[in-house]
Amino acid sequence: VWEYVQYSGDYGFLEQVFDVLKKIVDSFACRIEENHLIPRLPEYWNFYEWTPEMDDDDFWTRRNRLAAGEEMDAEKVYDAPINAFVSDAFDCFAEICRVHKPEMAAIYMQLHEQMNEAIHKTFWDEKSGAYLTSMGDASPCHILTQGLMLCAGAVPQELVDKVSAAIVKGGCKSGSLIPCSVSMTIYVYEALLKHGNQYKNYVQAEIEQAIAEAMARTENDPETKKLWDKIPRT
Repeated sequence: VWEYVQYSGDYGFLEQVFDVLKKIVDSFACRIEENHLIPRLPEYWNFYEWTPEMDDDDFWTRRNRLAAGEEMDAEKVYDAPINAFVSDAFDCFAEICRVHKPEMAAIYMQLHEQMNEAIHKTFWDEKSGAYLTSMGDASPCHILTQGLMLCAGAVPQELVDKVSAAIVKGGCKSGSLIPCSVSMTIYVYEALLKHGNQYKNYVQAEIEQAIAEAMARTENDPETKKLWDKIPRT
């Protein structure tokens, strides 16, 4: 919503959706614990993307156990992705408040800053030079996690280049990272472009490669080929 308002100038739209946005943001704020983090939500599908350890593949088993009245494990699990998403939401809502309800902006900006400090402290792995996806992971695993941490502004300035390099190289000191699925690359690309133009060519090349691969997979499908042929080339 904040991105839409920024680029459209439709500030009147905030009047229509503000109360709903506040309700959503506050529902997550209520789940923040003393460590300024939100644990994985056992009653929901904690899905981030279709890659290993990001798709919450035991959700249906857990759901059936809950439906049968079984108690879940008492130990809480903390993930970097959900906390990065929520932190970014607090940041965006603080900006919305500055425009629509200035007296409320500081509340959500404080939540954003506290959560960023907590997720960096909890998930940063100094040995590898990248972020863990879940508390207790042996080493960093996912490119998406690195992108989300950059997007949320949780990466200290002195570490931005190191995390960005882990994304571009596809790995860190502990080994290779699982590539981001196509549906979530927007966060990775936005994270890189957010910190200057040095990754502009990399992002453009990645997008061109993804399009080329998609076209190659569908070149034998006449109907799909017709759609691709309608796309103007520059």
